[in-house]
Amino acid sequence: AASDVYKRQVPPEAVTKFTVAGTPDQCREQLQAYIDAGVDEPVIEVSGTDEEKALALEVIREFTAGR
Repeated sequence: AASDVYKRQVPPEAVTKFTVAGTPDQCREQLQAYIDAGVDEPVIEVSGTDEEKALALEVIREFTAGR
C-alpha cells in the first residue's frame, strides 16, 4: 500500500520534529517551542474530525491572540 511506502520514507523522528499533535496544552507548548526556535510563520494544516478541527482552530486562535 502507498502508506507503507511513505512510512519507510519518513523516519519517526521527523514526524515528531516537524509536527504538532496532542492535547491542547501539548500543542501550545510545541507551537511555543517553534516560536522560541525562531519560526515566525508556521504552516498549519488542521486535520481530524470536525470536533478535532474546531478544537485545533480554538488553540490556534488562542495562541495567536495579541501577536
